[in-house]
Formats: sequence, structure tokens, C-alpha cells
Amino acid sequence: MPNKAFRPFMLLAAAALLAAGPAMARDALLVNPSGIPVPWSKSRAPTLEEIGGAIVKGCSVRGWSCSITKPGEIRAVLHVRQHMAESRIDYDTKTFSVTYVDSQELRYDPVKNEIHRKYNGWVDNLIADINTSIASLP
Repeated sequence: MPNKAFRPFMLLAAAALLAAGPAMARDALLVNPSGIPVPWSKSRAPTLEEIGGAIVKGCSVRGWSCSITKPGEIRAVLHVRQHMAESRIDYDTKTFSVTYVDSQELRYDPVKNEIHRKYNGWVDNLIADINTSIASLP
């Protein structure tokens, strides 16, 4: 049992760790998923236009606003409450990638390559929705 004189210091240190823990846990390393295989199992090859259209459709499932900026590139923007995330989706008929572009209120730190942990979850969901949309193409 620790000395009674140290108890207040131990309680203070424990309280500081508990208070700082949630604040530190809100940020995570920024992930830019690349080379994600296009889920295609049909006998014919997909066209670039089909893949682009399916990506735009997949984006809309959870509220991402997307626009094709040029063949093989889509700008995707998500607004959640006061947060904004912007990503670029590069694609061809075999793979696609999601790359961070900009954000507001997500505490992006380019030096540490960290961002609010929710961003990576939003991108994971976006990828799942895109995969479902591509897989559902006739």
C-alpha cells in the first residue's frame, strides 16, 4: 500500500490521465487507401464510365457529394454537422484509391499526419459502399 502522503498525487495523476485520454484518442494517423481492387466478377470487362458512375452512386449512400472532375478522377465531399472532409478518388477499371485533400474541423495535422479518427471510418464506409455499388453493376 502506497504511503498516505502520496495518495493525493496518485489520484491527481490518475485523474489527469483519464481526462487526457479521450482527447488524445480522438485523432488517428491519416490513412489514404490505394490500389483497392474493383470487385468485378462478370465475363466482360467494365468500362471506365461504368466504374465512375458506380463510384458516384456509392458515394451518395452516406451523403458524400461527388463530381467527376476528369475521366479516372472524382472529387468527393462529406459534410457532417460542422465537419467537412474532401477526398479525391482516382480509379481505372482494375483499382481505385481514396486520397485526403482537405477538411474543416477535423484537426488535420500535416506534420504528424493525423486527423480526427472519424475520418478514417467515413472513408472505410465510403469504400464499402463503392464496392457494393460496383458489384451490383449488370
